[in-house]
Amino acid sequence: MEAFETKEPVEFRHKIRVDERDNRIVDVALRSFKFEVLYNGAVEDFEIGGQEINLRFEGNGHDSGQVVLKANLRPHKKVAAADASWQFKGQVEALVIAELEPLK
Repeated sequence: MEAFETKEPVEFRHKIRVDERDNRIVDVALRSFKFEVLYNGAVEDFEIGGQEINLRFEGNGHDSGQVVLKANLRPHKKVAAADASWQFKGQVEALVIAELEPLK
C-alpha cells in the first residue's frame, strides 16, 4: 500500500527566529494519532503489519509554512494478498513548536 501524504498550512503572528546558521527555529512533533481499518465500510479489528508516520515543517516565508504528513499503514502480506477490500482511515494531531522574534 502506498503512503498517504498531505500538507497543512501554518501561520504565526510574528516572524520565526533564525539560528546562527540562518535556519528557522521551528519543529513539528507528533501529539497523537488514531488509525482505523475498514472492511466493506465497517470498522474491523485488524493485525497491522506496520505503521509509519513522518512529520516535517516546510517554511514558506518568515512567518508561515506547512506541516507535511506522510503516513503509511500496512497489513500483513497474507491478509493483503488474500483480499484487497481493506481500507484505512486515520487522524493525526501534530504540535508545531517555533521560537518567534519579539515584538518591536
